[in-house]
Amino acid sequence: EHIMGSDFVSSILFYDSNEKSLAIEKIYIEYADSAHDLMKAYAVDCDLIAQNPEELKVIQFCSAEFKESQPQLVFFEPPKTKFDPVTGQQNFAKEHRFLGAAEAEEMKDFGKDLMPSFT
Repeated sequence: EHIMGSDFVSSILFYDSNEKSLAIEKIYIEYADSAHDLMKAYAVDCDLIAQNPEELKVIQFCSAEFKESQPQLVFFEPPKTKFDPVTGQQNFAKEHRFLGAAEAEEMKDFGKDLMPSFT
């Protein structure tokens, strides 16, 4: 819920113990280090989440249907306004799946494109 209402672009790497996940983990850490002034970066170990059925209900990217597609890198674009001016309802972040190359600079560029413009 915190990420959904954040003013910052956030990313979450959902990973497990497969070789592909382990390879991208190092690249994701490199991205997170290089972008820490601009964006928030988090990681979720789906092997640990799978051990707790209650958490598995909440974290959809760790469910069995996504198991084959691990790792998943998801960016969250902050809402342009906190509240909808018509309904008064809170606006939430938009989810964007990263489908680019597993390169730290490409991840950073993808996240930058989601940053709000203050001009």
